Amino acid sequence: AFGVFRRNAVFFKTLALAQLFSLYAIHFSTNWLSLGIVAAGVSLATYATVVLGINRTYFSAELGYDPPELIKRFPYGIVPHPMVLGAMLGIAGMWLVPNLRASYAWLLVGHLLCYAVVLLQDMFTTRSFLSSLSASANHQ
Repeated sequence: AFGVFRRNAVFFKTLALAQLFSLYAIHFSTNWLSLGIVAAGVSLATYATVVLGINRTYFSAELGYDPPELIKRFPYGIVPHPMVLGAMLGIAGMWLVPNLRASYAWLLVGHLLCYAVVLLQDMFTTRSFLSSLSASANHQ
């Protein structure tokens, strides 16, 4: 079931991001600050995914498919929650394009709100997950 879950999550995230970036490209108007912020956010989120690995990105450790592991390689340990913050930064950069904001403010705000919920969930579950990881390491 985990493979199906991961496949579906990747598919729907790819679909959502393709639509979002298509709208961004259609409405883009030489706003280089926006482009730089979007590129920085996407780069951070993508690199964080590469460092974590595709299985861990989709909760393999939390679901018991991989052993728990504390990732210390950059950007982890330096930037808190780099995947989520990178995605939020990228979407915030899209907000700087006036035509996109005028037509799709609801979409950008909706994405940011959903990522904020994910960030809150990640903050609370990571804290308890790391506590359990630390406790198991102390008992060994």
